[in-house]
Amino acid sequence: PERLMHDLRLDPSTIMMDADGNLLVTLPPGTTAATKRWPAHVKLERTLAPPGTENEHQQLPWYPNHPDHDWTHDFMGPVVVPRKGMTIMLDAHTLELYGHIIRIHEGRKVGLYSGQPHVDGAPSGSYTFSQDYLWVMGDNRHRAMDSRFWGFVPMDHVIGRVAHNFRSTPE
Repeated sequence: PERLMHDLRLDPSTIMMDADGNLLVTLPPGTTAATKRWPAHVKLERTLAPPGTENEHQQLPWYPNHPDHDWTHDFMGPVVVPRKGMTIMLDAHTLELYGHIIRIHEGRKVGLYSGQPHVDGAPSGSYTFSQDYLWVMGDNRHRAMDSRFWGFVPMDHVIGRVAHNFRSTPE
């Protein structure tokens, strides 16, 4: 991956992961020829943001990248950010939103089998999160690469601490 990033002069911030664990890369103009040197197992697929949106130049789908969600950069949700100890009912809808973090960050096998939700191979109607998550938004939202593209961020992925908190008051 590092060689490909170097060859294509890719900015690491343009590389995201979708809900199925596939890497999504925004390629700069003129890099199509260089992709011919990619290994055979790398699949190149072009996707576009919805035409007419301010972000139609971006090549990434909106989280959770599922046709049942017609979310845009201006409208997302409703969505509940998971916290440690929170229990959700498992069904096709909740697996679209939370399946990725349950698989990748919680380390559990989760999915629908014969229409029934399963966790670690056993039927289960609910799931309890083992850690806290964040929904991260950039301050330049029409140009930001944030949770609208890659979903929830586990709290243990946050590095650093708040040095100063600016907030408005009701007065």
